[in-house]
Amino acid sequence: MLSWLYPSLIFAIDQELLGKTTPDIDKCIEEFITKFPNSSFAWGCKGWKLGCKNQWQEAIISLEKATHLSDIKSWILLNLGIAYEH
Repeated sequence: MLSWLYPSLIFAIDQELLGKTTPDIDKCIEEFITKFPNSSFAWGCKGWKLGCKNQWQEAIISLEKATHLSDIKSWILLNLGIAYEH
């Protein structure tokens, strides 16, 4: 299953429409997590997005959650390190 595809599309839309009327990206990520609660990719995306908003403590929580799930991507660990620095 391509469980990584949905959050990737969310971020593509977010970047393409930056500064314009965009769909609620945070809501889309939450819906994805509801559908795939054991997806490290989804939790990593949530943490990354929170970090982009300078919500570092919340980002750490989501990124740490991602590290406890299977199929951890290297970018999740990188973003967790960045979040700890802040």
